[in-house]
Amino acid sequence: MLGQEIEVGEASEPTDILWENRMYTPFERWYKKCIVFAIIVVMLYFSFQTIFYLKKKEVAMKGRYPPHRCDDYNEQYKGRLNAWMTDSIHEFITNHKLLETADEGIFFTGPMQCFCKY
Repeated sequence: MLGQEIEVGEASEPTDILWENRMYTPFERWYKKCIVFAIIVVMLYFSFQTIFYLKKKEVAMKGRYPPHRCDDYNEQYKGRLNAWMTDSIHEFITNHKLLETADEGIFFTGPMQCFCKY
């Protein structure tokens, strides 16, 4: 035809064609991809913010009670577990009140930290 050779082959089986997606135009597909991409970006952003906030909180909490030598408290409260528990609870209440009015840079060491390890 018009000086060109025509190749003719068998047609595909109708079951090989995905008929349910034929109605979408290339623009509609691109638009849906953009929406999905935007949703993924927003979810990643909030995920990053959540992880960052929680990691920052974890570091602050670890810093509040830095490693402490508990041998002194073990000897001081030897045989007086109730007194140790009472002092630990008092320290917790005092620290909690201080934390409500103070900055993040406060560090606490005392009987509570060692009592919790005991």
